[in-house]
Amino acid sequence: AGNIPVTMTRLDGEREQTVMRLKKTVTIGQIKQRVETELGIHPDEQLLLFRGRRGVEAKDTVQPLSVPDLNDIIQEAGEKGLQMSVVARPKELPDFLRKEGLEEVNARRKSGATVLHRAVRKCKTYVMQELLEECEDFTGTDARDRAGQTALHGACAARLREPLERLLKSEKFTAVGAR
Repeated sequence: AGNIPVTMTRLDGEREQTVMRLKKTVTIGQIKQRVETELGIHPDEQLLLFRGRRGVEAKDTVQPLSVPDLNDIIQEAGEKGLQMSVVARPKELPDFLRKEGLEEVNARRKSGATVLHRAVRKCKTYVMQELLEECEDFTGTDARDRAGQTALHGACAARLREPLERLLKSEKFTAVGAR
């Protein structure tokens, strides 16, 4: 298991070329930690794209983050042809607010639903993350709509596992009976 040179390009307005040496058994999590250290992009804001030059069709060049290590990619691309791009994921909350017709994070719809209710119902986990972890102004974490339902009720009713887990793990969410 030797090192694999990877050409890394940061695509958040400026382009940077660098070579990162990775072992074949490195995990995506380890790559994300190195990208944060070397390029300053937080792991939650990273999208990693892998592509290879040797016999890999364009439709197969982007590998999802669920790839456990680089072995699968190397088998397709070859060690010398491996390239990695790091894209800084843009914030989704402003666009989501606009699409929902809400002026600001604490605004409510006619039904009494907050932006968190809407994000849960639409399974927008990145929006939920921004609200629950990054948005200090948001006060509607435990809010109830006109039917008396919290965002947790909506996640349970629709059987949305990922939003449900995000709510329960959040330090901001304190609805009675939720824990």
